[in-house]
Amino acid sequence: MIRLPNKLYTYKESTLALFPPIMEALQNGGLPVLALREAVREDIPSATDFIETLSLLLALGSVILNAAEGTVEHAR
Repeated sequence: MIRLPNKLYTYKESTLALFPPIMEALQNGGLPVLALREAVREDIPSATDFIETLSLLLALGSVILNAAEGTVEHAR
């Protein structure tokens, strides 16, 4: 469930707070999804939260899926 900051959830409890670990992991180049998952496992232990966060980043255009290489990359 995508959680946005409101009266019930603080920013730290929201899905938005999970953006920085993924963006930092992609800072040095694209990664396959499984490698990205392993890179952020400490910060995002739940696979569901990881998928929802990655989906939001894709929808916002912050990351792109490079199908030719099978990687997730920063949208620059």
